[in-house]
Amino acid sequence: MGKNLSLIFSLLIIFSLYSCSSETSFEQKASSLPKDVKNEMSKLPNEVLEEILIPSKLPSDSYTVDFGFTSEPINDPDGEIISTTLIFIAENRDWNLIINTWHSNATAANKKSSETIKLDNGTRAEYSESKDGRGKSVTWNMGKKAKYEVTLLSMNGKYTKENLIEVVNSMK
Repeated sequence: MGKNLSLIFSLLIIFSLYSCSSETSFEQKASSLPKDVKNEMSKLPNEVLEEILIPSKLPSDSYTVDFGFTSEPINDPDGEIISTTLIFIAENRDWNLIINTWHSNATAANKKSSETIKLDNGTRAEYSESKDGRGKSVTWNMGKKAKYEVTLLSMNGKYTKENLIEVVNSMK
């Protein structure tokens, strides 16, 4: 009986230490984001946070980040979350990266002509580009309802399709 009690006690200690020290998937993904952005995001339900993808690679290392969401009722983190948006803006203003995630059956309003590409994880996605070449987007579905659109706006035309795809492939 003493051995069993000792084993159970040891397992409880290990489990409690693990659960106290482990980060959630969202905390791991969001570790590179500013504290104010993480705080704003953490108001949302866990199932929404788990659907949000955050890149680990961006066109440059100096940027600011903003976050917003659309819900019903409006601005209610406890309501139905329709979409979330992360915006990364280069400090030198030569690029913006916009990540839209639709958490319901809503989709992007305008469908552009596009080509099908394959991401590193095997997902089929649509790549499209603005007429002037400064705006590039990749869209894809993941799971039952999450849809993603990542748009790279290059103010000087310097960033390419390959730059955008590298960012998308780094998202977790």
